[in-house]
Amino acid sequence: MKSTNLPLPILGKSRQRQRTERKALDLLDANVKLPPLRRRHLRDRIRSAKQPLREAQKITCEVLLPARDEAAALDHSDVQELRVRLIRRDFTLCSEQECWLDKLDRRIADGTMTRAEFENEGASLLSMENSLPFSHRKAEYEYQRVMA
Repeated sequence: MKSTNLPLPILGKSRQRQRTERKALDLLDANVKLPPLRRRHLRDRIRSAKQPLREAQKITCEVLLPARDEAAALDHSDVQELRVRLIRRDFTLCSEQECWLDKLDRRIADGTMTRAEFENEGASLLSMENSLPFSHRKAEYEYQRVMA
């Protein structure tokens, strides 16, 4: 008989290990929003870790701690910048947008808003259409320019 030197079959990961890695990735996705390249890098880091769940918790803390520091830097000028962007885009603010901006201002004053929450709220506010017709907004803008 001939002896064939076939490589040994590579054993895959156990089901328990696969489940643990899946839980760790779910934990990471639930707590942190990451760009695709960074997520792929961290996914590889979790998969190569001895304790994937612990590694996911460690990554979450590393990513969220700087975000908590940025929350202190959030101030009323950020709301003003958002207000200016809306006015430049729509020529005026509708009542819903004014209420939303006031709510953001109050939450920043209370210190209950993080940078990520502010960015999400700002994106939602910017995606909101103005309830006034464009012709009305434009006429109002022109009137205010003439009167000023």
